[in-house]
Amino acid sequence: MKGYFSLKRYEPFSDLVMFGNLGIKSDDPEQYAVSVEGSDVDTVSRTVAHDVIDHTTYHRTNYWVTYEEEIRALGAACYRNPSTDILHEILDLLGRKELKDPPIIYTNMFYLSTEELQEEFLGFNNFSISKEQARIAINNYNYGYALKSNYFKAPSEAQVAYNFIKDNVKCALTYLELEQHLLGVSCYFDTENHIFRHTDKHWK
Repeated sequence: MKGYFSLKRYEPFSDLVMFGNLGIKSDDPEQYAVSVEGSDVDTVSRTVAHDVIDHTTYHRTNYWVTYEEEIRALGAACYRNPSTDILHEILDLLGRKELKDPPIIYTNMFYLSTEELQEEFLGFNNFSISKEQARIAINNYNYGYALKSNYFKAPSEAQVAYNFIKDNVKCALTYLELEQHLLGVSCYFDTENHIFRHTDKHWK
């Protein structure tokens, strides 16, 4: 996998560091920031690696992310690392809005049935979700899982790419913390050839 992504401050000398454009136009940018004052660099680097590897390339430039896209990225994360426990994250995303089906329907990738997901949701939130919405959530999970399984040759290849981004983002974050005058950094990566470099982004 290769491409670009950026890490940039919400405003000059701000402790809020955003991934690409996500949250830049929000009234609550801290909700979207990958790093805030006092953030642990290991946690931030894992979040950025998830944004780069598990999400689609549109995620690197979009201003918003939908609930469907988040669920798809959780499916991708589970392909990459089958031991990842994402059930509570899915339950937290459900019930907030009416979900829409993905472009293609894949089956047999999520480990719970529609009815079992409904039961888990009820126990987690103390209110119910329709069978249709549970089914659509599973479809989005399956879609994200399938996209990554079609892109990478094996889960181990995806995990290696994830670790490569995670380890190199730590250096980029440390650099950004030292260079407080910068808007941010633009990062180029090539996980197959182990290339990672970042260039300065300045305020205009």
